Amino acid sequence: MKNFWLQDKSIIALAVCMLALAEIIDLTIVGVAVPHIMSSLGCNIQEVSMVTTSYIVSAAVVIMMTGFMSQRFGSKKLILISTVLFGGSSILCGMASSLPLMIFFRILQGIGGAFLPSMAQGYIVANFEGKEQERMMLIMTLTMVLGPIIGPVLGGFLVQSYSWRWIFYVNVPLCAIAFVIISLKMVETTTKKVNFDFLSFFFMVVGFGFLEYFLDEGNSKDWLSSHEMLIILEIGILGLMFFLWRAKLGKSIVNLSVFSNKNFAIGTVYIFTFVVLMTGSIAFYATMLQTGYGMPVDLAGYLCLPQGISALIGAGIATVLTKFLESRKILFIGIVLFILSGLMKSNFGMSWNYSSQIISGILLGTSMTIIFVITLQIAFVGISSEQSSDAAGIFNFFRNIGSSVGTSISSIIITRQQQVSWNELSGHISSFNPNLQQLTQMASTNTLVMNAGQLIQQQAYIIANIDLFYFATYGTVILILLTFFFKPGKSSTVVHLH
Repeated sequence: MKNFWLQDKSIIALAVCMLALAEIIDLTIVGVAVPHIMSSLGCNIQEVSMVTTSYIVSAAVVIMMTGFMSQRFGSKKLILISTVLFGGSSILCGMASSLPLMIFFRILQGIGGAFLPSMAQGYIVANFEGKEQERMMLIMTLTMVLGPIIGPVLGGFLVQSYSWRWIFYVNVPLCAIAFVIISLKMVETTTKKVNFDFLSFFFMVVGFGFLEYFLDEGNSKDWLSSHEMLIILEIGILGLMFFLWRAKLGKSIVNLSVFSNKNFAIGTVYIFTFVVLMTGSIAFYATMLQTGYGMPVDLAGYLCLPQGISALIGAGIATVLTKFLESRKILFIGIVLFILSGLMKSNFGMSWNYSSQIISGILLGTSMTIIFVITLQIAFVGISSEQSSDAAGIFNFFRNIGSSVGTSISSIIITRQQQVSWNELSGHISSFNPNLQQLTQMASTNTLVMNAGQLIQQQAYIIANIDLFYFATYGTVILILLTFFFKPGKSSTVVHLH
């Protein structure tokens, strides 16, 4: 028999997984380059968060259309079109000269990459069975876990060695290689005419788009005290309500019948919640290392590497545990590791050491893989092959929107808590403070004021990030409660979609 990894279907699956990995990496690769992008495009951290969230939201809005688009145009054509749009918009992102242009190109990039993870998942389900499906689905799961971890490491290297623009250009050769492989080897799937409900799509875009804008801009515009923000929130809620109304009438572009499966319904909420909390731990972590501790960008990226290595180890741990433990118990193990990582990060201060950074990263990476692998398995048990594309699209939607919401919440917490901490620390600046008196003897007044201001700014930023780690850690109470709602039973290393 021909070697499994040399079969055409395996090569195609790996090519699509490579595209999916590139798409997922782009969710976090911007994080490590935030200070450089802010300086180059002239924006603050609240504004630059739109570079990430615009990508996530645009991908999230269209990702639920995976089932419709693959049926209407065929899997091969959809993947090729997505590859061209993703690669082309990556070039435009790298060439962007202003924040509005960057946001617009990131929206295009999000649309281009949206279908890639779901299409990879769908291709594996349709073309592999048994042990073969187990192997390829583990590869797919690792792309979902490793993507957010590889992003900061790769981004740190590219920014330090070249410039921040290369975090986008790096997608181009991957897209070119995958395009050639898929063009030559993949066989087009059968298509059928499916009605497109423009009204349902419009309500979906308005609902999720306006709600995400409310999260992104609410902090800078004083939330509900602003008439503009109040109107934005109302339009977003109405759009979402009308979208659900069209779905109830059976005219939605998204097949929501998959939510009749209890485990899938809980699994989507579970993965959304976990990604929100996980994003709180990693979204601005590399930025904290640079701004708070003064690390060079490449070192900040490399300190995220233990998360990636431990994620691979976590995949093996999850596989072994499924043979002995009930799935909910494995999830509890993942949650405990996540909490331990958060508690370690919550104790960071002005002084730091490599061991605490590395150990907390190992705990985080291991917990991420365990929770992702088990949640994916539990959620898709009982989903039929006819529902697999829609289910994959919806599941990845909740993963993407969770990352978007998590990024927005993280940005809000850091911005607000930095202001609070600044005010509290500034209150200690007094002529009666013995530490200040000592500094006065060692430096001139102007130098003293400048140094004190920089020190307060640095400490306030670190404290704000520590508050974010507390949020991510204590938010796991929701995960613990949700775990009890899953149906009990042994997990299987195979994702049962048939």
